[in-house]
Amino acid sequence: MSSRILLHVEDPGAANVVAPLVVPLREAGHHVTFLADSSVAEFLTARGYQHDGPGDEPAHALDSVVPDLVLAGTSENSEGSSLAMIEAARARAIPSVAAIDMLANADRRFRGLSDDPLHHAPDWLAVPDSPTAKVYERLGFRPDRITICGHPHYDIVRARRRAMDDETTALFRARLAPGLKPGQPLVVFLAEAVSRLNPLASRIAPGSDFVGSGTSDDRTTVILEAVLDTLEGMEARPHFVLRLHPKNQAGDYGALRDRIDAVSHGGDPLDLITCADLVIGMTTFLLVEACLLEKPTLSVLPDIKEAAWLPTTAGGATPVATTGEDLKRMLLSFLGSAGKTVERCDELLPSGATQRYLGLVAHLLRPEAATA
Repeated sequence: MSSRILLHVEDPGAANVVAPLVVPLREAGHHVTFLADSSVAEFLTARGYQHDGPGDEPAHALDSVVPDLVLAGTSENSEGSSLAMIEAARARAIPSVAAIDMLANADRRFRGLSDDPLHHAPDWLAVPDSPTAKVYERLGFRPDRITICGHPHYDIVRARRRAMDDETTALFRARLAPGLKPGQPLVVFLAEAVSRLNPLASRIAPGSDFVGSGTSDDRTTVILEAVLDTLEGMEARPHFVLRLHPKNQAGDYGALRDRIDAVSHGGDPLDLITCADLVIGMTTFLLVEACLLEKPTLSVLPDIKEAAWLPTTAGGATPVATTGEDLKRMLLSFLGSAGKTVERCDELLPSGATQRYLGLVAHLLRPEAATA
């Protein structure tokens, strides 16, 4: 008998984990309903994923589908529909598992409006790596209900890497960076949106070596200014593209617009990443994707503790600059001959996540799992 599984996402990060599971779960014989909030629908469409309708009314969806299992993403919304979905599933005695995309903000993902970091936690967790599992264990989540699955999107990015060749890269560069001059390096900077889970984390903390012009304490603005200042002091200025976060608005960072060659927003960001000579970011997941594409990457962080948030910065595959001197030295290195060597991150980010998720789902659908 086919099992009914309800997948639900309301956030781009969660969508990157959950959307790649829809087809494999259906091919495994399950009846899958994939719901996505309107806020993430455009993101899914741009990446070629189809969903079955909005997920803004969890209780109604559960009563319509009557699933055997709910697999929900998490988000940066303390009143988000993913938390409501988990609570509605609990009220109906439907087992739930949450897919975690990265370590950051672990103590806030299930807090909601309470003081308890696990107030809205599901029955099981699927996490990308061991450090994330340990964080949730320290928060009090049962270790025997945490499964390290990896990240399904990693395998998709690897497939993109294998499909790229010099001719395709050249076509992307001509289309996405039309102002690029022959021989000029292409640098892509990855913006980040203000965190709704922890707004203070989106501000530059006092004491940071990066201060910007002093007109803003927004983390992205200050780091972007520092990068632009450093690049403009170089003899050969690269072509600079700002890639906005899905939660950014097109007019964000307008005060810096005349110092930027192009702004990229919407669509699939991997096309742009594949033709970059250097990708600079902070703690956005897209920096991990760039590393998987074997592009030179650099993380610029106001606080070295933030390096733990991404597996590639924590594991050393992406170098980290925490001072202006670090930034200048690393940019000179990356844009010179040393920047052509990229440390592979495949060892840090194991493949096969989709199969591990399928195995977890199969386990959770067994009758004995409900009483484990």
